[in-house]
Amino acid sequence: MHKILQTTNYDKFRDIRGNREINREHLKKLSNSILDDNMLDLNPIIVNEKMEVLDGQHRLLACKSLGIPVSYVVAENGGIKEVRMLNSNIRNWTMKNYLDSYISRGMEEYIKLQKFMDKTGSTLGVSILLLTGNLSKSSQSVTEDYRNGDFKAVQEQYAYDMIKKITELSKFCEDECYRNREFISALGFVYRNGYTHEELLDKIKSSHVNFMGLQTRKQYIRKFEDILSWKQKAPVRLI
Repeated sequence: MHKILQTTNYDKFRDIRGNREINREHLKKLSNSILDDNMLDLNPIIVNEKMEVLDGQHRLLACKSLGIPVSYVVAENGGIKEVRMLNSNIRNWTMKNYLDSYISRGMEEYIKLQKFMDKTGSTLGVSILLLTGNLSKSSQSVTEDYRNGDFKAVQEQYAYDMIKKITELSKFCEDECYRNREFISALGFVYRNGYTHEELLDKIKSSHVNFMGLQTRKQYIRKFEDILSWKQKAPVRLI
C-alpha cells in the first residue's frame, strides 16, 4: 500500500496535460462538504513522481481554497492514460463504503462505530476520531487503520462523555458548528491542556459569546483562548 502523505504546499502539484477541465459547481459542493466533515485523508489524491495530479484535482483545489492540508500518494510512472482510466473506470471508496463492507463481515469494532453514530447522530469522521481518542490535527494512522480493517473503539466511554459535553455547548453554537470535526478537535485540545468542561462553560456564559462556523482547528483554538482569557490579567495561549 502506498504511504499517505500530507502538505499545505499546494504549489508543488502540477496539472497534467489532457486532464478534464475544472467543474466549478462540483468544486463548490466539494468544498462545502469538506467543511461539514473533513475526512479527505480517507481518499487521498494520486500523483506521479513529477507531482502531476492523476486523480483528485478538485480535492486539491478545495483544500487550497480552505487552507487545509491535502493528502496524497505517489504512484510512479503514471500519465494521462492512467488519468483517463481513473476518471472513467474507478469509483473511489467512501468512508461509508468501508464501514458497510466491514460490518457485512461481522467485524465487531465497526458495528460499535455504527451504533455510536446511530445513538449520537455524529458523522462518521467525528465518530472515528472520538472512539479512537485521536483528536489531533494529524490522523493519518487512524485513517489507515480504519481503511485496513484495524479500527478499534478503544475510547468508547471518552467518546460518549465528549458527546455529552458537546451537547451542553451546542446552545452557544450557531449553524451547528459543534458538529464540525475541527470544532471538536479544538475542544478536545482545550481539555487536554488542563481546562475543565465546567470552567469553559462558565467562561462562555459569563462572556455571552456564541460560536460561529470557522474553517480550521487553529481558528477554533484561538476562539477558545479568547473565551478563557475573559477577565484574566494575562491572555491564555494554548498554541
